Amino acid sequence: MTPVIPFKGVYLPEGSELGPEDFYDVKLYKKRNIIERFFGRLKENKRIAMRFDKMDSTFLSFIALAISKLYKLFC
Repeated sequence: MTPVIPFKGVYLPEGSELGPEDFYDVKLYKKRNIIERFFGRLKENKRIAMRFDKMDSTFLSFIALAISKLYKLFC
């Protein structure tokens, strides 16, 4: 595994030839951001975040409903 989050405190002086892509993978960081936003929106449903459903089948079915709501398939 390679780290995707850029290091804290990496400030480039003006006129430097180095760019952000020299410290971390920019494309992978963009993909990570998409996934983080998806799970953040998914956890807006309190039932998923708190894991109210104890059975795996009901929990996964509610996740499927939340994803369909997220993509506005029913609303």
